[in-house]
Amino acid sequence: MDGIQVQGLQTLLMQRLDFITDSPMLIKKLSGGAIQENWEISGQRNHANYDIVLRKNAETGVDASSDRKQEYDLLHRLYAYYRSCQRHDQIRW
Repeated sequence: MDGIQVQGLQTLLMQRLDFITDSPMLIKKLSGGAIQENWEISGQRNHANYDIVLRKNAETGVDASSDRKQEYDLLHRLYAYYRSCQRHDQIRW
């Protein structure tokens, strides 16, 4: 990710999510990801520290992989299941 892209991302995170980052933004590419690039971004929202992960399609793809909507739907269902459990220490995956 070049400097212009990082600056644009920093502005987008601040405007859309109230996610405040240092200047320059702390961003590092995570390892792995044959079909996507994963970037860790450190910052704050509502005075709490967070590390978020940005997932970006890689230049090449794999036909058998899930698209972003399918991944989101799966994570959404898993989170709903987690929230519905009375005792989170008894979740059976």
